[in-house]
Amino acid sequence: MIPAFTLSFLTTVVVSLLTKPVPKEVEQEYDQMKRITADRGEEI
Repeated sequence: MIPAFTLSFLTTVVVSLLTKPVPKEVEQEYDQMKRITADRGEEI
């Protein structure tokens, strides 16, 4: 079980490093929705 976890973790790190970052528009929309839900007392 430990080798599978390690392989999964390493795969996640490698794929994260190889993919492009999230566009600024997506980050802004996410932040906006996060503020809206926080104002209503909800959590995402």
